[in-house]
Amino acid sequence: MPLYHMAPHNMSGTILMSLNEIEHTMPDIYQLAIQKYKGRELTMERTIPHLECRWNDVINLCPVHPSHIMKQRIRAGQEWWQTMWYEIDPEIAGLNSDNSVIWTMQPGSYCNETAQILDPTHFIRYASDVLDSLKALSARARWAYRNASALGTTKLLFNCVPHIFFKGIIDTTQHRVIKII
Repeated sequence: MPLYHMAPHNMSGTILMSLNEIEHTMPDIYQLAIQKYKGRELTMERTIPHLECRWNDVINLCPVHPSHIMKQRIRAGQEWWQTMWYEIDPEIAGLNSDNSVIWTMQPGSYCNETAQILDPTHFIRYASDVLDSLKALSARARWAYRNASALGTTKLLFNCVPHIFFKGIIDTTQHRVIKII
Protein backbone atom coordinates (compact mmCIF):
# COMPACT_ATOMS: atom_id res chain seq x y z
CA MET A 1 0.00 0.00 0.00
CA PRO A 2 1.47 3.39 -0.96
CA LEU A 3 2.06 6.35 1.31
CA TYR A 4 1.75 9.98 0.24
CA HIS A 5 3.73 13.18 0.62
CA MET A 6 2.71 16.48 -0.92
CA ALA A 7 5.36 17.58 -3.41
CA PRO A 8 6.87 20.81 -2.11
CA HIS A 9 6.38 23.79 -4.44
CA ASN A 10 9.93 24.94 -3.85
CA MET A 11 11.66 21.57 -3.94
CA SER A 12 15.21 21.61 -5.20
CA GLY A 13 16.49 18.31 -6.59
CA THR A 14 14.85 14.89 -6.31
CA ILE A 15 15.54 13.92 -2.69
CA LEU A 16 12.89 14.35 0.01
CA MET A 17 14.53 15.06 3.34
CA SER A 18 13.60 16.29 6.78
CA LEU A 19 13.29 19.99 7.50
CA ASN A 20 16.40 19.88 9.69
CA GLU A 21 18.42 18.43 6.81
CA ILE A 22 17.02 21.13 4.52
CA GLU A 23 18.02 23.77 7.08
CA HIS A 24 21.66 22.68 6.83
CA THR A 25 21.81 22.15 3.06
CA MET A 26 19.37 24.77 1.69
CA PRO A 27 18.74 27.45 4.35
CA ASP A 28 16.77 29.69 1.96
CA ILE A 29 14.31 26.88 1.14
CA TYR A 30 14.12 25.98 4.83
CA GLN A 31 12.93 29.51 5.64
CA LEU A 32 10.11 29.11 3.10
CA ALA A 33 9.24 25.57 4.25
CA ILE A 34 8.80 26.46 7.91
CA GLN A 35 6.12 29.03 7.09
CA LYS A 36 3.52 26.26 7.35
CA TYR A 37 4.32 26.09 11.07
CA LYS A 38 3.75 29.80 11.69
CA GLY A 39 1.77 30.10 14.92
CA ARG A 40 2.56 26.53 15.94
CA GLU A 41 6.34 26.60 16.07
CA LEU A 42 6.44 24.22 19.05
CA THR A 43 5.28 21.45 16.71
CA MET A 44 8.72 21.46 15.10
CA GLU A 45 10.38 20.78 18.46
CA ARG A 46 8.23 17.84 19.51
CA THR A 47 9.96 14.56 20.21
CA ILE A 48 8.78 11.59 18.14
CA PRO A 49 8.34 8.54 20.40
CA HIS A 50 10.38 5.42 19.60
CA LEU A 51 12.56 7.33 17.14
CA GLU A 52 13.83 9.74 19.82
CA CYS A 53 14.19 12.59 17.40
CA ARG A 54 12.32 15.80 16.70
CA TRP A 55 9.40 16.41 14.33
CA ASN A 56 11.78 18.24 12.00
CA ASP A 57 14.12 15.23 11.84
CA VAL A 58 11.60 13.06 9.98
CA ILE A 59 9.62 13.03 6.76
CA ASN A 60 5.87 13.04 7.36
CA LEU A 61 3.95 10.57 5.21
CA CYS A 62 0.22 9.92 4.99
CA PRO A 63 -1.51 6.55 4.46
CA VAL A 64 -4.74 8.19 3.22
CA HIS A 65 -5.00 8.89 -0.51
CA PRO A 66 -4.97 12.69 -0.98
CA SER A 67 -8.17 12.58 -3.07
CA HIS A 68 -10.05 11.47 0.08
CA ILE A 69 -8.64 14.43 2.00
CA MET A 70 -9.55 16.78 -0.87
CA LYS A 71 -13.15 15.50 -1.05
CA GLN A 72 -13.63 15.83 2.70
CA ARG A 73 -12.22 19.37 2.77
CA ILE A 74 -14.50 20.41 -0.09
CA ARG A 75 -17.54 18.83 1.62
CA ALA A 76 -16.63 20.80 4.74
CA GLY A 77 -16.52 24.06 2.76
CA GLN A 78 -12.73 24.41 2.98
CA GLU A 79 -10.54 25.50 0.13
CA TRP A 80 -8.58 23.11 -2.05
CA TRP A 81 -6.08 23.80 -4.77
CA GLN A 82 -4.36 21.65 -7.34
CA THR A 83 -1.60 19.68 -5.67
CA MET A 84 1.08 17.25 -6.73
CA TRP A 85 1.85 14.30 -4.49
CA TYR A 86 4.52 11.65 -4.33
CA GLU A 87 3.00 8.19 -4.17
CA ILE A 88 5.67 6.40 -2.20
CA ASP A 89 6.25 2.68 -2.07
CA PRO A 90 7.35 2.16 1.55
CA GLU A 91 9.45 -0.89 0.69
CA ILE A 92 11.41 0.92 -2.03
CA ALA A 93 11.83 3.95 0.26
CA GLY A 94 13.23 1.69 2.98
CA LEU A 95 10.70 2.19 5.77
CA ASN A 96 11.04 -0.32 8.60
CA SER A 97 10.40 -0.64 12.32
CA ASP A 98 13.80 0.87 13.18
CA ASN A 99 13.42 4.11 11.19
CA SER A 100 9.66 4.70 11.10
CA VAL A 101 6.69 4.97 13.44
CA ILE A 102 2.96 5.36 12.95
CA TRP A 103 1.04 8.02 14.86
CA THR A 104 -2.30 6.24 14.92
CA MET A 105 -4.40 9.32 15.78
CA GLN A 106 -6.53 7.27 18.13
CA PRO A 107 -8.90 9.26 20.37
CA GLY A 108 -6.93 11.46 22.72
CA SER A 109 -3.77 11.41 20.63
CA TYR A 110 -4.00 14.95 19.29
CA CYS A 111 -1.93 16.90 21.76
CA ASN A 112 -2.13 20.56 22.59
CA GLU A 113 0.27 23.07 21.11
CA THR A 114 2.36 23.27 24.30
CA ALA A 115 3.17 19.55 24.55
CA GLN A 116 6.83 18.94 23.73
CA ILE A 117 6.68 15.15 24.05
CA LEU A 118 3.92 13.19 22.37
CA ASP A 119 2.32 10.29 24.24
CA PRO A 120 4.25 7.15 23.19
CA THR A 121 1.16 4.97 23.67
CA HIS A 122 -0.34 6.65 20.58
CA PHE A 123 2.56 5.50 18.42
CA ILE A 124 3.44 2.08 17.09
CA ARG A 125 6.56 0.95 15.31
CA TYR A 126 6.11 0.82 11.55
CA ALA A 127 4.66 -2.40 10.17
CA SER A 128 3.40 -2.59 6.59
CA ASP A 129 0.53 -4.90 7.55
CA VAL A 130 -1.01 -2.08 9.63
CA LEU A 131 -1.23 0.39 6.73
CA ASP A 132 -4.36 -1.08 5.16
CA SER A 133 -6.34 -0.30 8.31
CA LEU A 134 -5.29 3.38 8.09
CA LYS A 135 -6.08 4.18 4.46
CA ALA A 136 -9.64 5.48 5.05
CA LEU A 137 -10.48 8.72 6.81
CA SER A 138 -11.82 7.94 10.26
CA ALA A 139 -15.06 9.36 11.63
CA ARG A 140 -12.88 11.47 13.92
CA ALA A 141 -10.96 12.93 10.95
CA ARG A 142 -14.19 13.67 9.06
CA TRP A 143 -15.54 15.42 12.19
CA ALA A 144 -12.32 17.47 12.44
CA TYR A 145 -12.68 18.65 8.82
CA ARG A 146 -16.37 19.55 9.31
CA ASN A 147 -15.55 21.51 12.46
CA ALA A 148 -12.25 23.03 11.35
CA SER A 149 -13.54 26.61 11.25
CA ALA A 150 -14.76 26.42 14.85
CA LEU A 151 -11.56 24.66 15.93
CA GLY A 152 -9.31 27.15 14.09
CA THR A 153 -7.63 24.35 12.12
CA THR A 154 -8.71 25.08 8.53
CA LYS A 155 -5.07 25.25 7.38
CA LEU A 156 -4.20 21.80 8.77
CA LEU A 157 -4.46 19.29 5.93
CA PHE A 158 -3.83 16.26 8.11
CA ASN A 159 -5.69 17.04 11.32
CA CYS A 160 -6.70 13.71 12.94
CA VAL A 161 -5.26 11.76 10.00
CA PRO A 162 -2.65 9.09 10.88
CA HIS A 163 0.95 10.07 10.21
CA ILE A 164 3.91 7.89 9.36
CA PHE A 165 7.19 9.45 10.47
CA PHE A 166 10.24 8.27 8.51
CA LYS A 167 13.76 9.05 9.67
CA GLY A 168 15.60 8.92 6.37
CA ILE A 169 15.58 10.36 2.87
CA ILE A 170 13.48 9.43 -0.15
CA ASP A 171 14.68 9.47 -3.75
CA THR A 172 11.56 10.71 -5.54
CA THR A 173 12.72 9.39 -8.92
CA GLN A 174 11.75 5.92 -7.69
CA HIS A 175 8.11 6.88 -7.01
CA ARG A 176 5.07 8.08 -8.94
CA VAL A 177 3.84 11.65 -8.91
CA ILE A 178 0.07 12.13 -8.92
CA LYS A 179 -1.99 15.28 -9.41
CA ILE A 180 -5.04 15.98 -7.25
CA ILE A 181 -7.35 18.62 -8.71
